[in-house]
Amino acid sequence: MFNKKKSSSKSSKKMLQSVRMIVATVVLSAFVLAITYGVKGLSTLTIDDVISLTSPVLSKIGINEEDISKVAGVVGEKVFGKVLELGISEFGGVVAGDEETKESSESSSSKTKTDDGKKEDKKEILMSVAITSDSHNFNGLLTQALNVAKNRGIGTVFNLGDLTDWGDVGSLQDTKEALDAGGLYYYVLPGDHDLAQSVGLQNFKQVFGENYHSVTVSGVKIVMLDNGANYSVVDDAQMVWFKQELENASFVLLSQPIYVDPDNILSGRVMGRVNGEDIKKVKEQAGELLKLIRESKVKAVIAGDHHRSSKSDDPEKEELKHYVVGAVVNNSEGLRTLQSPRFSILKVYTNGDYELEEVVLE
Repeated sequence: MFNKKKSSSKSSKKMLQSVRMIVATVVLSAFVLAITYGVKGLSTLTIDDVISLTSPVLSKIGINEEDISKVAGVVGEKVFGKVLELGISEFGGVVAGDEETKESSESSSSKTKTDDGKKEDKKEILMSVAITSDSHNFNGLLTQALNVAKNRGIGTVFNLGDLTDWGDVGSLQDTKEALDAGGLYYYVLPGDHDLAQSVGLQNFKQVFGENYHSVTVSGVKIVMLDNGANYSVVDDAQMVWFKQELENASFVLLSQPIYVDPDNILSGRVMGRVNGEDIKKVKEQAGELLKLIRESKVKAVIAGDHHRSSKSDDPEKEELKHYVVGAVVNNSEGLRTLQSPRFSILKVYTNGDYELEEVVLE
């Protein structure tokens, strides 16, 4: 009789433990789903975070942290795939290393269901290029960005300036060596920091050569204009060149933006305005550049310098967009960095659509 009661007690304990584990799984699943789909600003969510946040609730039904740890692994592995490991970027991009996202976004043969249940082909990517900006001597992070881009099958990177803090030849050369070692084709614009020591282009040209470029990748024309000097206008030779190269161009890349939404917290820092102060001749030229771009077939203007990514609709041409990419540099040594380190990937599809994806560096 005693043995029978003992066996019955063990069975009850096992059954109770199983029930608790099922409850834990349900709670954890609901918790992660709510956060994943409800909070766009979440940068990363780890299993440790889940345990910490849910343990007070689960402890009330007799589930300890050891049990939670076991269940959390299963939830992360089987229910949500890589979500717990990879996280979500602050602006809808992905965290660096998201190979699963790469495969799903770049597959031209996969299909997706529409609202009416029919299947349609996903858009086919014509070309992808990386865009980096504002590394400020942080060549380790720049190298990380280049490696992520290369691992995603990208062969070309455009850098929008401020590779250094002071524009000395040694720092510029160090950055060039990092770019050379990255194994990608690269094109570089100078930012205002890269002009500082020589008060002009002398040091930059000594290391990198030309300071503006026109590049065609898989039939997509990208024009890079050097407007990095805050207090000087773009010279006549480059302006003549720019007007010619705008023909059939799809994208214009700049060292600093020529337009952002007036509500943007950095609207006081665009071409022709330095910390809210108007630089008359430069501001007039920015207006001229903007007029030329509006009259062209350019789809988007992409710039750096703000250390904060943003998107603005052009106030006069609805289909024209103005982007600022985030900085590669992290928030240290007093640099005004308003986001975690990141770079962008420009994807152009065969139907003419495009997408600018942010990739957050960990």
